[in-house]
Amino acid sequence: MSMSEIYRAERRDAEDVCRIVRSTILQVYPRHYSQAVVDEFIKSNDPQTILSDIDRGCVYYIRCGVSAVGTVTVRSDLISRLYVLPLYQGRGFGEALLEFAESRVAQLYKKAWLEAVPSSESFYLRHGYPFEKQCSCTIGGEEFYWNELSRVLR
Repeated sequence: MSMSEIYRAERRDAEDVCRIVRSTILQVYPRHYSQAVVDEFIKSNDPQTILSDIDRGCVYYIRCGVSAVGTVTVRSDLISRLYVLPLYQGRGFGEALLEFAESRVAQLYKKAWLEAVPSSESFYLRHGYPFEKQCSCTIGGEEFYWNELSRVLR
């Protein structure tokens, strides 16, 4: 990855952030999850929810050249909605976003928390996030699992 800067998203960036989230979910999640789960992730990451987080000042994105290719949301000690477009995965953008998010959390908290779906868990484990607890819910009549992970930052 050529060094790219990370920017705080503003309202004018909402379309790019929504595109990253939606495209990543639609391209990656169907390989791992049922259509009901994919639909639930799309619904829970709708444009209004993302725009509300942008208005709170907690959404960031990374560019490759002139294109926004990844995003992360940081609310207090919680790191969430870390998505990198599939074409740019494996090139350091996710790691850069995670490190940036950790630096934001570390300004006020000793520990960062995140929720990892099974398809992304290995990424977080490689970056020092041990398992804390397993969570589940029913989506479309099937049980869906994810894990809460945390890491001491300072």
